[in-house]
Amino acid sequence: MPIATAEERCFRYVPAVAVFRRIPPETLDTWLMPNGKARGDRELASEVLIEVRHAGDDSGATPQRFDLSEVLDVGRAASLFVSTFLSSLPRP
Repeated sequence: MPIATAEERCFRYVPAVAVFRRIPPETLDTWLMPNGKARGDRELASEVLIEVRHAGDDSGATPQRFDLSEVLDVGRAASLFVSTFLSSLPRP
């Protein structure tokens, strides 16, 4: 997951684990494009992300939880989570 650094337009990448809400398959099209109008990645991610935490390492330390508003401030992260969410949905 990309995380903004103190330097403008610079990111560092950390392994992350995301927990998502479920969207009923029959409402997916309407959720993605209500009234035929596409929604943005930040808006979609804000509705399905429940929790994002650092994947951790072998040190045994407790994984850090990220504030969702900070995660969604980075457009790349929102896009990454929406695409991950959509790719994890069962195929018809």
